[in-house]
Formats: sequence, C-alpha cells, structure tokens
Amino acid sequence: MTIFNPPKFVTRSLIGAVGLSAIAFFGVAESANALTVVSGSDFWRTEKGSMFDFGTPIGEVEFIGRPLGNWTPPTPEDADPIYVGNADTIVRRYDNVTFNTDAQDGESGVSDVELVALSLISKDSVDLGGSLFNILVDLNPEGDSTGTIIIREDGTYSSDFAVSFLPTFRPLNGGDDISCENFLNSTQCDSFSLQLTADGEWSREPSGIIVEGLVGDINANLHTDLSADQSDFFPVGVVEHLHENYANPAHIVREATPEPLTILGSATALGFGTFFKRKLGKKRQPNKA
Repeated sequence: MTIFNPPKFVTRSLIGAVGLSAIAFFGVAESANALTVVSGSDFWRTEKGSMFDFGTPIGEVEFIGRPLGNWTPPTPEDADPIYVGNADTIVRRYDNVTFNTDAQDGESGVSDVELVALSLISKDSVDLGGSLFNILVDLNPEGDSTGTIIIREDGTYSSDFAVSFLPTFRPLNGGDDISCENFLNSTQCDSFSLQLTADGEWSREPSGIIVEGLVGDINANLHTDLSADQSDFFPVGVVEHLHENYANPAHIVREATPEPLTILGSATALGFGTFFKRKLGKKRQPNKA
C-alpha cells in the first residue's frame, strides 16, 4: 500500500532521508517494546505424588525430595557451593529469549534446557527379595537430560526434556549403599529415562529461593544488573511433568524455598538483634534527677 506519493519536485535525497528516519524511528520503537528473558537456573522442590515405574522386580515407587542445601554446580569447574534451600531439582535455561511485548498474536521464544541436578528418595521403603531398601535417585552422568522450553510473552511456558537417572539402593539395616549396576543389570540401569512435558506460568517477580548473580551467570535466578528491557524468569505454582505412558504425572514440582530451619534461624537472629539493641538503648538513657 502506498502511504503517500511525493511531489515530483521532491529530491531523491530528501525521500531517502525521510525513509531512513522512518526506519530509524520504527526500529527504536520496536526495540523499546522488546523484552529479553535472560538465561539462568530454575530451582524446584518435588511435591507428593511423583511416581516412577521401574518394572520388575521393583515396580512403581513414589518419591519425595532430598534437599540439596549447599549445592556445587557442575560448571564452571571452580564453582563455589551455592545455597539452594530445599531444591532437589535444578534446570538450566541456556539461551536468552526475546519477544515484542506489544505483539497482538502472542510472542514466544525457545531456549535449550538441561537438568543439572536431581535428588530424590523413595517415600516409603521397598521390599526387595525380603529386605527393605530406600531407593535414592540421582542424575545419570552418562545419560541425556536435555530438551527445550518455550517461553511466552503472556506469562506461560511449555517444556519438553529428557530425564536420565540412576537409582541407588540403601538398606534399612544400615549397610552400605548398593549401586544400580550391583543390584540390577547394566541394561536395566541404562534404560532409566523419561521424556517429560509440562505447561506452567511464570512471573518477572522474584519468588522462592533466590540465587543472585550478574547477567550471564547461568547458576543464578536473580540477576542484579538487569537493564530495563531484560527480565528474569520465575516459575509460579505447582507444575506437573507428564509422561505419555503414565496415567498420572511422573514428577510434580513447585518453586524451591529456603529450608524452615534457615528461616527460623534468620528470624531468631533478627529477634535477638532487636532485643539487644533495645537493652543497649535503655542502658544509654541518662538518669533523670
């Protein structure tokens, strides 16, 4: 569609200048309405109802979380431990996602993701061959636990990734843990993998456990040097990860939080600080004649 027809006496240089100015203007307007969700990590805690069917001879087992507490990231190699509260599942989003917040048709972007930590334990002991065991689950370091996440401007997202894991068997009688290979066979151990999909909501407002860092710090979820057109990503509420062969969700999670003892300790410290401050203030008051 022709917006206007310039008079013949308008020079080409003037038309060119107007065109360039318009392009510059609309380019600035578009970038001003763009939002980039920066890469980072998501910290989850497992909710009740998370199940896995190991098949014979173990069968279906319900799992709960084993909080990671002070967790050492796998990369960089010299990474210091970071406090992740009651998180037992950690997912990294490797790519920045940019979309136009003024779009009418719903903007979205895709990031590669990787599950970098998984720490679960069976909710109840399991009878195997007449002996009782707790089953611990961790990531299989030789397996693939990667996938993608679609982040949408409307505050929703969808994820699709693999979870490759290994069980360890801990006798209730206090004996040594038994590795998967020593309890089952290597073929079974290599087969423990699930492809999980989920839909959820996200917010720009911080919630749950907070791990601070600068933009580009993949282990952080709250980046302290965000520009006006950048945002962090905070999942909201309970998320059910589904497997196509399961009638019920395989892994149910929500945002991790500081452990209760840590919260209690902080509150106690704050209370003692206030108490001693008041006592000191009373001592400093001059005696009235």
